[in-house]
Amino acid sequence: MADLSDFMNRRAQVSWQVRDQKDQRQLVASSPDGLDSMTWLIPTRSAKAPRITQGQGRIERQEHHWLVSAGPGNSLGIAWTHTNPGDRP
Repeated sequence: MADLSDFMNRRAQVSWQVRDQKDQRQLVASSPDGLDSMTWLIPTRSAKAPRITQGQGRIERQEHHWLVSAGPGNSLGIAWTHTNPGDRP
């Protein structure tokens, strides 16, 4: 239970936002306590070819989502071409 509590406290310190630029979308996240193991889901139906533009992390395709997991570091940037402008992660 202590591990879950620690994770939730770290998650509460994460600041993130999604920005649109024409047909590109960017997710930018930061935390003074680090982002290691923080995750986001991006729907595959509206996201094409996500890539890490800042920091360290991993992107895995799952059935209906891209699973983005941050690695060590205090900031992470992800960008992708969005095909359905109304969908947000």
